[in-house]
Amino acid sequence: MIPQLFSTCGASDLFCKIGIGFGIFGAFLVFWFAMMFLVAVMSGWRVLLEKYGLPEGESMPEGTKYKWRSAALWGRFPTNYNSCLNFTSTPEGLGIATVWIFSAGHPPMFIPWGDITLEDKKFVFVKRLKMKIADTGYSFYVWGKNMEFIRCGKPA
Repeated sequence: MIPQLFSTCGASDLFCKIGIGFGIFGAFLVFWFAMMFLVAVMSGWRVLLEKYGLPEGESMPEGTKYKWRSAALWGRFPTNYNSCLNFTSTPEGLGIATVWIFSAGHPPMFIPWGDITLEDKKFVFVKRLKMKIADTGYSFYVWGKNMEFIRCGKPA
C-alpha cells in the first residue's frame, strides 16, 4: 500500500514524496499517542492520578532515582510496564513516572509511603513484591532488583 502511495507522485516530484512521508509519520504519531492513552486508561493509571497525580506545574520531589525499571499495574486490566518506569524514592513516598517516549497519557504520580502496603508474593517460580495502593483496588507488582530499593526506601 505504501509503495502505491509513492507511485502516485511523478519521478521528479520530490515535494509529493516528502508530503506523503510526513503524512505517514503523522499517522504513526497519532496511532502511538492513542495507544499510550488507551494503555493508561485500561491499566488504571488515570484512576490513580485522580488521587496521586502531581499538581499542575509541580515536578517530582528530589530523591533517589531508579530509571528504566519494570513493574506491572494490576487493577482494571493487568498491564506490564517493562523497562519503561522511573521511580523516585523519598522519605515521604514513592514517585512513579514513565520514560518520555511512553509518557502520553501517563503523567507522573507520587504515592505517600503511608498509602503503600508491601507484601511478598510468588508467581510460579518468580518472587514478586506487591505494592498495594491504599484502598484503591490497584497494586503494582515489582520483581528482581526493583524489590530491594522499594523495601529499603519504605520507612518501617
